[in-house]
Amino acid sequence: MKLKIDLQFLKKPLSLQFIKRLQRSLLGVALFLALIATFYVSSGLYMRGALSEGDIALRDIYAPQSFTYPGEIDEKVTKRLTEEAAKQVEPLYDKLPDVWEGAETKLATFFDKLAVIREAGAGEQKDMLSALQDELSIALTDMNANFFLDTEQFREAKEAAVYAMNELVDALILTDENKEMLIAEETSAIMVRDLSTQVEKKGEVAGIIVPSDIPRIVSKILSKSPTVPEGWRIRKAIAQLLQVLLKENLATNPTETLQRRKAASDSIRPYRKPVEVKKNELILAKGERVTKIHLNKLSRLNQTRTLGNVGSYLAGVSIIILILILVGIMCLFIFERKILSDTKSLLLISFVTWLTVAGSQAIAASPLPTYLIPIPAAAMLLAVLLGFRAAYITTVILSIIVALVAENRFEVALASLIGGSAGIYFAIGTRRRAQLVKAGFLAGVASFIGIVGIGCLNRLHYDIFAIDGGWGLLNGILSSFVVMGLLPLFEHSFKMTTNITLLELSDLNHPLLKELILKAPGTYHHSLIVGNLAEAACEAIGANSLLARVGSYYHDIGKTEKPEYFSENETEYKSRHENLAPSMSALIIINHVKDGVELAQKYNLDQTIVDFIEQHHGTSLIYYFYQRALEKTDSDQKLDEEEFRYPGPRPQSKEAAVVLLADAVEASSRTLSEPTPSRIRGLVRKIINNKFIDSQLDECDLTLKALDTIAETFSRILISIFHSRIEYPEREELQEAKERRNGKKKQDKK
Repeated sequence: MKLKIDLQFLKKPLSLQFIKRLQRSLLGVALFLALIATFYVSSGLYMRGALSEGDIALRDIYAPQSFTYPGEIDEKVTKRLTEEAAKQVEPLYDKLPDVWEGAETKLATFFDKLAVIREAGAGEQKDMLSALQDELSIALTDMNANFFLDTEQFREAKEAAVYAMNELVDALILTDENKEMLIAEETSAIMVRDLSTQVEKKGEVAGIIVPSDIPRIVSKILSKSPTVPEGWRIRKAIAQLLQVLLKENLATNPTETLQRRKAASDSIRPYRKPVEVKKNELILAKGERVTKIHLNKLSRLNQTRTLGNVGSYLAGVSIIILILILVGIMCLFIFERKILSDTKSLLLISFVTWLTVAGSQAIAASPLPTYLIPIPAAAMLLAVLLGFRAAYITTVILSIIVALVAENRFEVALASLIGGSAGIYFAIGTRRRAQLVKAGFLAGVASFIGIVGIGCLNRLHYDIFAIDGGWGLLNGILSSFVVMGLLPLFEHSFKMTTNITLLELSDLNHPLLKELILKAPGTYHHSLIVGNLAEAACEAIGANSLLARVGSYYHDIGKTEKPEYFSENETEYKSRHENLAPSMSALIIINHVKDGVELAQKYNLDQTIVDFIEQHHGTSLIYYFYQRALEKTDSDQKLDEEEFRYPGPRPQSKEAAVVLLADAVEASSRTLSEPTPSRIRGLVRKIINNKFIDSQLDECDLTLKALDTIAETFSRILISIFHSRIEYPEREELQEAKERRNGKKKQDKK
């Protein structure tokens, strides 16, 4: 038997509900990953950034593993290391090229002029040789001088002298005194810089020769050369000649030597003796003032964290954050199911949560105190945008996450929860931006009191928790300004309407309302009364009264397109609908909803207000024109009731439902010929019951008790509007009364 697989479901389009659920699921995953990424990025800073020098530790910190850290600077060892570094720099000597060039020139001159002297007479030779030696500053012994005059190997002697001179071209020559000084300083090598080429190379002190060493070295050089004639006389004469020609060719450079040694000394870092910290050793005790030593330990501990430690830390954070997200979803499911089903609201909560956590990580990693973590700002922002339940749920979750950010500090989480809760309480119902400053200040006061209480609980000195409390107070004040700055941006980005925006829309000078009063004054007056009814009813049942009032102002703006077709704006005795078919009249009436939506979109009204325009009739039946259509239709002709119903949707919120009821009640109350209290109450109950029976209230969360409260509120206000007045007498009646009174007085006198 072949297995048949039904693939028809692949051809079916995905439902809108499934897409929204998928979006919300992906949003939750994205929030989880974003928070974990934030913790991962900041994981290398959390140890160091949690405390600053001078802080008081509010908990014990133990070493999770053994490690070593650099201790205090050891002055003796540091001095020894710098001295050794300086000694390792060889003294700098400059090799003087002029010394070699001068000796080479003198040697050539000596042999050239000596050749001339040898040709002179015997009586003149000694005087000429003596003058030559004086000229070249050469002091030869008589024996060696006579050798150069008398030798038959003059040419060979000259070549041997030049050969020996060339062999000593790289020789390093110092005086006996200077070489002995190097030996006394235990200098084994020097740095020789050739001034002609600026090339430096190392030279061994043992290889440096002194003038007294030259005869021995020259004799050794000549004895090894096969071209130099044998005989001690020639070697001795050449050795003395080169000895007097070759001078010291090295000059010490103490200034640059000192600079190089200082640079070497400065390159040595201060030596810190390594200190070993054992696993589970107490690094910082509770109540202890943080010092540089503590910070060094914590910094080193952070550097020695292994990949396994980081993985364990992130695993723990991941588990806790996942649990918190699930708890938040459960709480929203119980208390704010409407927000849980709204992707836009969940995106707002997620973004504010991530932004707050990222800001908390930045503050924790900076020198700023952790009591400046902006939980009150997030709490007030969400309270104004989404209400107190969603704000409080998020605040509790954020306070726990902040404890993780602040190294599991319970006191920071508690202070954040206190400040955030106070911010929510005082920010609820805010209608002016200036009220946010008051809410922030009171949230800061609550944080101050909470931090002081925590300080007393931890038995800290008053000046410590007073300073921390001051930071908490400042946090609340700063949060109010942060909320004022971010609120317009969030309202625009997430298309949300707050009480502040509603109050701005309630201005009767709004262009749409001014157009309404000019084109449809009856509708304008009707909208004001509906607004009063809806506002009072919403206050009675705990709904948003300001939203209901503003929604009432704009719910009938579509009537400005054809105002004369609506009874409240009719100025002629004859209605324009008398010459129209009932279906056409119904179409004109129904179109005021569509026209209102188009006008609202043209003037960029928020979707919240557009919802009132779309939903203020729901899918109600236009009874009057439907009845007329029935009267004009034959019994066998089919009449579609849907043509006489508004397109809807039905009210989706308490406020929209209240406006629907207020609109119907206000319009019907005008038809009462004798608006007595009992008739008004009966009319209100009848209209609300009809809307309930017609299923217009099925999609909002109004209860029967709330409907009863709404009916009582409507009745009370309408009775006060239609109350009877005293009929004041006319002028003629007053005159007659005066005459009768005067006549009566005359009779009494008689």
